[in-house]
Order: sequence, then structure tokens, then C-alpha cells
Amino acid sequence: MPEAVKLDEERDGFHELLDAGGNPCGWVTGTFSQASNIHGYNGPSELLVVLDTAGKVRAVRLIESADTAGHVDKILADGEFWAQWTGREEAELSDPGRPRIVSGATLTSEAMACGVAARCGATGMDEWFNRKIEPATVARWFPQTCMLPDSARPGRVSIYQESARASPWIGWVRGFVRSACAIMSLDLAAR
Repeated sequence: MPEAVKLDEERDGFHELLDAGGNPCGWVTGTFSQASNIHGYNGPSELLVVLDTAGKVRAVRLIESADTAGHVDKILADGEFWAQWTGREEAELSDPGRPRIVSGATLTSEAMACGVAARCGATGMDEWFNRKIEPATVARWFPQTCMLPDSARPGRVSIYQESARASPWIGWVRGFVRSACAIMSLDLAAR
């Protein structure tokens, strides 16, 4: 937004952009703190969202990323990724829908898109697997079990056989094409 020359005071995480005459010409915000827990392949990314006075997106740009440099470079070179928000109303951004994802940087680009949605009000963007596993699901494969949350490893549940106290466990994994859930059973020798 070339006409912007000054940032006004912050209000609700947004700074009003002012032109040379002190007139409002838009708004700007970063995706942190709402996106600080949303990790791509290797870390979080903060993006800048620029809105015009009508509340429509003029641009989304990268401020900084703790993610893998090669993945970030692929995303920076993909103009369609950055253009997917242009012209959209701020209120629409809280629904990520099916964002454009950059091949070769799938997790990083998905996390960036989730960060924009989180900044604009979406919840659960940092939960790649937000569906809880129900005991009945586990009982299909392990009928004589009980389930206990594993506090040392978030996202995992330990499953114990009532008679033998074996330790099969459930592990959540994140796939490169889409999210997946796996139930893995390990015997006492962890095989």
C-alpha cells in the first residue's frame, strides 16, 4: 500500500495505516500471537495482512519464519499462494476452506494459511488432529483394553490390556498429502 506512510496506534491487534495527510488508508496486522503455535514442517511463520479501508485484503506477506528455508523459498516464489487472499473480506479469512498449498512445501504453506485464518478468528488451527479417539474405536482391534492419556507425549493415548498390562499406544501422525490417524500396537519388546 504505497500511500501509507504511518502506522496509527494498535487496536485489537490491528494498526490503522495513514497517508501523508493523516487520513486512514487501510489496516495492517501480523498473524502472531494467534499463529505462534501453528507449525509447518519445522516451525511457525508470521505473516503480515494488509487491508484497505473497506476491509478487503490488499496483500499478505511473510514477516519471518522458523520453518525450513527451502520450503519457505518455494512458498515465496509461488505468486498464486500469496494472491489467494487478495480481494477477500477480512470476515471471510476465518474460514480457511481449501487453501492453495505449495507442492514441496505442503506443511509449511498449510500452516501459513491456517495462521491467517487463526488471526482472523478461526479456532483449532493449531490442532492437526482435533478429533478424539473413542474407546469403541480402539476396542475394535484391542477388545480387552483401557485407555489413559499420555501426559508426557501430547496427542498420544496409552492403551493397557487389563490382564497383561502391555503397552500398545496410539500415535498421531501427519501425512504429507493429508492428515491421517494411525493406531499402532507394540508388544512389551516394542516390536
